[in-house]
Amino acid sequence: MYDLRFNKFVKELSKDIPIKVAYKNESRLMKLIGMILFFNKGFMDMYITTLSDTVYYPSKLWVQENPRDAMLLMAHEYVHMKDNRRLGKIAYPIMYLFPQIFAILSLLVVLSFFIPYAWLSLVFLLCAGPIPSPSRKYIELRGYKMSLYASYLYMKGELFSDESIAKSLDNQIEYYNSQFTGAAYYFMWPFGVNEDLTDFAEIIKTEDLSKSDDIYSNVTKAFKISKSEIA
Repeated sequence: MYDLRFNKFVKELSKDIPIKVAYKNESRLMKLIGMILFFNKGFMDMYITTLSDTVYYPSKLWVQENPRDAMLLMAHEYVHMKDNRRLGKIAYPIMYLFPQIFAILSLLVVLSFFIPYAWLSLVFLLCAGPIPSPSRKYIELRGYKMSLYASYLYMKGELFSDESIAKSLDNQIEYYNSQFTGAAYYFMWPFGVNEDLTDFAEIIKTEDLSKSDDIYSNVTKAFKISKSEIA
């Protein structure tokens, strides 16, 4: 039943963006990226990754066994897809990979044979380190706020008690905060985002976000339609 709900959920969001669902264990590109991101041990089997309008889940089996989580994670990735369009397909990846993306400029050292002082480009190797990334933090914070919102909608729809919802959101905030401070996103914001997420959780409980932003409106509608069509 919930597997069907996931499909309906994706179908509804696809009316806004042509979302394609793919699987990491079937993708050579994802396997290559997994090798590059050696510091993120769970990249292939624990994380969802979005490139353009394609959302990569670990495997078909993972989605079948975790349809609820698959739906909640799709809401998170939907924000990234919307931001990719809003910020632009050039600015978005640069912002997401900043400052580590500038490490590639160290390759200019090969010009040392022709250009004096080109060896100074090696200083860009410093960018390869785990330097905090305010722009990646901004992008992921928007995604994780949606994760909280989507979880709240799901629990409300399943008639969870207010106490259970509050406890679940607190646990999620603790986990999401660790994503910003740990190796999963290359230590993108070691200062944490606990306060940001906690404040947002309170907003979720008191305001109707579906009327404030089309992203939240579309996700809210997708939840309602997916649930009603399997009832």
